Amino acid sequence: MSKTNLWMYASPEEMRSNAGSLIVFGAEVFHRAKIISQLEKLKYIKRKLDEHTMSGSPPPEIMEFSFEYLVDCIRILIFFENYMKAELVARGFVIHLVNKQFSGFEKLAKEQMERPILIKEVVNIQTFQIDKANKIITHPALKNNTLSFQVLIGTKPYLDIYNFPECILDTIKEMTVYRNQLHLHHGVEFRLTDGFLENLQSMKDFVANTMKKIH
Repeated sequence: MSKTNLWMYASPEEMRSNAGSLIVFGAEVFHRAKIISQLEKLKYIKRKLDEHTMSGSPPPEIMEFSFEYLVDCIRILIFFENYMKAELVARGFVIHLVNKQFSGFEKLAKEQMERPILIKEVVNIQTFQIDKANKIITHPALKNNTLSFQVLIGTKPYLDIYNFPECILDTIKEMTVYRNQLHLHHGVEFRLTDGFLENLQSMKDFVANTMKKIH
């Protein structure tokens, strides 16, 4: 039996509340990324490089961003992972993994890797165990861990839920690859281009607009 309290699925109101909390926490982490909090400074550095008025190869001003880039990718991806899970929960989907070892859930567990699974699909096979007095809900076929980032961005049925602009989705995927190669980073990798800055601005605007919707 799952040890995780799944009270977040108790009602539509509870699901919306938990979705909001996921987004707020993710946004707080997102804004701690140096390339986000100091995006205007980064744009200024790019202008100076284009004007050939900044010395050094690479300039020390860029290096301070370079050394933070891996951590910044992690911070940025925390928001988008939380956002995707929040969107799923708010729409009535489970974000906890279905256990294929539990009898009757083999098919649903396999399908979860390709498409979002509705809570009612789980309940139709076996209901939640509910302790209203202590606000505890459990389900033997739902694991403690939740959907991986790879699953969240892996197929069209999932991506259709979030409907990210293409530039944001592409940047998310690039940052995911970079983050997943953590053990391979022996030096500084940082490409300062107009396109990169535009994508960061798009991400920053997306987060700002998302926060406006939940307040």
